[in-house]
Amino acid sequence: MDSDAIIGTVVLAGFIVLIAAVIRTRRKRRRAIEAWATGHGWSYRRSEDLILRQRRSPTVNRGVSEHVLHGTVSGSEVFSLENYQQSSGTATTQQIVGLDLGFPVPTTMILRATPEDRSCREYTRVTTQNSAFNQRWRVLAEKSADVGRIEHLLSSRFADLMVQEQELIGRAEFTLEGHYLLTILPGAQQVDRIAPTLDLLEGLAQALRHSLHTD
Repeated sequence: MDSDAIIGTVVLAGFIVLIAAVIRTRRKRRRAIEAWATGHGWSYRRSEDLILRQRRSPTVNRGVSEHVLHGTVSGSEVFSLENYQQSSGTATTQQIVGLDLGFPVPTTMILRATPEDRSCREYTRVTTQNSAFNQRWRVLAEKSADVGRIEHLLSSRFADLMVQEQELIGRAEFTLEGHYLLTILPGAQQVDRIAPTLDLLEGLAQALRHSLHTD
């Protein structure tokens, strides 16, 4: 066997070993997520694209959904999934956690405020009376007619919590849609992030409910 053939054989063998290792890692990860779901009384699905396809917000209605978990916390339906998106040659993996509020909300995106971001121009900017919140977050309403309602929902209690919990929130972003409050976390599905994220969402949900019942 000449040197080129030997090199080709070695490269092929290495490629096969690499693929096998990737498959084993993915299988191990899937089993770990399934075990977490079983241990916490949640359901697990390997994929479920419809859960996001029915959404309207561009931050959550695209890509492929994997490792989808459904559960109930404090009487509210919740879910957590891994979302993979690819656009213009750029791939993004994010974890999306959702909490059923139990009441309808106008479609709203709460994104980190970045001066250079000019996306979602068709959405209407919403401001609150909390200047610190306005500096950190860019609130966008799908419909301009909903601006007043959104301003009422994002009460001082909600805005204060969003400012105070910066360490927990990190790089997360949020969406209100249908009757759900969703948060988008960078990176793959990590089950150890679910509990603290749901604690945050429940706190925000309580603030929204308080606003809902306040004239």
